[in-house]
Amino acid sequence: MRDLCDNYAIDDCIGRGNFGDVYRAIDRTTSKVVAIKVVNLEQTDDEIEVLVQEITFLSQMRSPYITHYYQTFVSDVSMWIVMEYCGGGSCADLLKCHKHLSEELTSFIIRETLKGLEYLHSEKKVHRDIKAANILLTADGQVKLADFGVSGQITPTQLRKDTFVGTPFWMAPEIITRKCGYNEKVDIWSLGITTIELVSGAPPYADYEPMKVLFQIPKNPSPVLTGSNYSEHIKEFVKLCLLKNPQSRPSATALLKTKFIKIWRKSTPLVPLIQAKDEWIAENKPRSKRPRYNLSNKLYSQSPATLKWNFTDKKKLVSVSPIGLVEGCGDQYKCISTEESDKCQSLETFSSPLMKSTETGVTSPDNKPIAHETTTVGDSQTLEKKPLDYLNEVMMYCFKRVHHRAKTSDTKLAVSSLLKQLVVTERVQPGLAELLCEEIWLRMLRLQSNMDCHS
Repeated sequence: MRDLCDNYAIDDCIGRGNFGDVYRAIDRTTSKVVAIKVVNLEQTDDEIEVLVQEITFLSQMRSPYITHYYQTFVSDVSMWIVMEYCGGGSCADLLKCHKHLSEELTSFIIRETLKGLEYLHSEKKVHRDIKAANILLTADGQVKLADFGVSGQITPTQLRKDTFVGTPFWMAPEIITRKCGYNEKVDIWSLGITTIELVSGAPPYADYEPMKVLFQIPKNPSPVLTGSNYSEHIKEFVKLCLLKNPQSRPSATALLKTKFIKIWRKSTPLVPLIQAKDEWIAENKPRSKRPRYNLSNKLYSQSPATLKWNFTDKKKLVSVSPIGLVEGCGDQYKCISTEESDKCQSLETFSSPLMKSTETGVTSPDNKPIAHETTTVGDSQTLEKKPLDYLNEVMMYCFKRVHHRAKTSDTKLAVSSLLKQLVVTERVQPGLAELLCEEIWLRMLRLQSNMDCHS
């Protein structure tokens, strides 16, 4: 039996998606350039259900404003997801080269993105990760929504989602607090943040740690654009997108009628910017990225059977966060009594029973909480962030602090033993440290929310 992967001539590795390496390739049967996401099923830490969710989602989409899905098959131990190739890169790539975009260009990109969101929302689907990096461009300047790894479907029996997914800087307040679930209006919030990102070069709070940002978004007033550099039209558009009450946020259809979107009626050419960006990347960055897994390394050298998958079935799938499900809120997190939580005055007063100390990670000079009353955005450059290493930079750091503060040798030994066990477990179950950090943060946010209600 012929292996379907032989139908494709692999070119460069052009990136790493949520679940695998992404290659540019040529379909030998049509001579068409395609993008192929290859996921090593033996090595991936992600659940198959998550991959099925993304593929099913894409297979149901029929819109010129969304990346087109072709097919999926399994070869050896790898899943190949064949998609439309967007040769212009992402809007985030444009920002790396051009720093920020004009209002005219931003209006054009946001308008096309809104058309994609209008279609998605009409299909009762939510993207949940709108940002410049997930808005792709074709070589001739078309705009398309991409990366549906955390997307979800809102069914008649589940009109609101309650899973914790998305990217912190672009995340809507209702996703973070998870008090009443959320709906498609989270995409409108993210679109407002993306508008700021495109026109200024970075999203609000770009120079803060993501975990700190998660605390600030629900508490602080919505970000705004200020200054004479920006028109009243874009300021009003951002203001509408970033209304704290999701019910007050306009729909994608309504936003398409705003002055900021309608004022630039003619198509705005992106091709010159894309060409300039390509030249800049050629001079500053390597053309091809190094893939995680070598495609030539086959686990099974005999009988290269290929399984082709059909994802046309619209049955309901479990929505899975990039770091696992975060089930519900409220009662599930009541692991501390009301009396105990009432004793806590603020997050800054939480301390270990090992030793009374004010020198905690929360109150140390290099970890001061953000104290902005409002967020204004001017011209700024995109800051490239390293992914946070939760095991080393968070868990091990905290364990070492606790070890240092322990009064007795027995306590120090117990802390060391617990840390060793955590490290061993993380090797067996990668991502556990990140999940623990998230759950601790969610619990503290819940306690602080309760205390704010009682204060």
